[in-house]
Amino acid sequence: MSSPISSSEKITSPLLPNPAQRAKLRRIRYFKDQFSRYGIMAAGMAVVFSLGLIFSTFSLKSRLYCVVLQSM
Repeated sequence: MSSPISSSEKITSPLLPNPAQRAKLRRIRYFKDQFSRYGIMAAGMAVVFSLGLIFSTFSLKSRLYCVVLQSM
């Protein structure tokens, strides 16, 4: 059988990055999170703005059309 692991032994895995690499990965992840947050916010604002333009254009066209019809 295998011997039990004592609490004084540290288990290190080659699959886990060292603390310096983890800090670098956290900074990269933070940048990506912020970039995507503002990118999604900008896209949402662009959608709202474009819908506003569409409906204001329809409203303006219908008002102009009514004015033209009334003047005839």
